[in-house]
Amino acid sequence: MADANPTLDSTEVAKLDLNRICEQCGLDLKKGQSRFCSKRCIARSARPERHVPIEIRFWSKVKVSSRKNCWPWLGAKNDQGYGHIKIFNWKGTRTIAPAHRVAFELAFRTLVPDGLFACHHCDNPCCCNPWHIFIGTHKDNMNDALDKGRIGKEFLAKQRKLKIKRAKTVHHIIESDDKAIGRN
Repeated sequence: MADANPTLDSTEVAKLDLNRICEQCGLDLKKGQSRFCSKRCIARSARPERHVPIEIRFWSKVKVSSRKNCWPWLGAKNDQGYGHIKIFNWKGTRTIAPAHRVAFELAFRTLVPDGLFACHHCDNPCCCNPWHIFIGTHKDNMNDALDKGRIGKEFLAKQRKLKIKRAKTVHHIIESDDKAIGRN
């Protein structure tokens, strides 16, 4: 499971091979780009009154308190209670990102690598305190929930059974399609 302290030193960041990010929108900078990812971001930086940077927009929607307490997201939330915010994606178009993931990336100035998740130590879906968030796999998150008793072994067994049932259903559909078109 991921370390309880999410701070990274410079050697760990170098190992992750993370890119620098645009000062304006937070997108990855490509090789040769120094501060901004596009002409659009350069223009917006020249007229800051017309565009609020993601850091200011984001943290204005978080109720920040002490490091040990949860920092609730005050902006839009989904049905499960997780906060989300519109940001620019790598294509320069707006996309919706989980607030706790953005909190981690802004606070530690590092991106969450593809395939990994921003998981809560505190089990509070709207919490944006970066010290309550750890980076891990889906399995790490499920083990964390199991260790804390949020889910039981019965839940995991049921999930495995559902996966097997889905696989058998897909296999049956493929077999019936093969028979229908004359393949054996």
